[in-house]
Amino acid sequence: MLERRRSTPSSAPDPADPRGGLVFARPDGRLLRPERVLNHFHDLTKQAGVPRCTLHGLRHLAVATAISESAGLWTVSRTARHSALSTTANIYAHVTQRTGSQAVDAIAAALVREEQARDDTTTTSPHAA
Repeated sequence: MLERRRSTPSSAPDPADPRGGLVFARPDGRLLRPERVLNHFHDLTKQAGVPRCTLHGLRHLAVATAISESAGLWTVSRTARHSALSTTANIYAHVTQRTGSQAVDAIAAALVREEQARDDTTTTSPHAA
């Protein structure tokens, strides 16, 4: 459970990595107990005055935020270490739909601005009929 996920299942931990492939380990490579990590995380959230959440919830927030801020889906998927782009798209479909709507709205606004600029040019032109 504490092992770092690899992009390919056959890859072995890097022998030069003092953490031995663990996600949460002390600098000397010794294991950190999951409950210690979680308790420390909860202490930090309390000190920061943010609502208590799980580490998985924090991961979900990070991925959803990256997508909603227009980070490319492929990049977000690789960063989250999902095995397939479809995994990211399926889990975060609600965010990608909102981002898609924002993109359509931005295109519509740009078209309206261009149309207004063209109309302004036409009505101010000395050759306008």
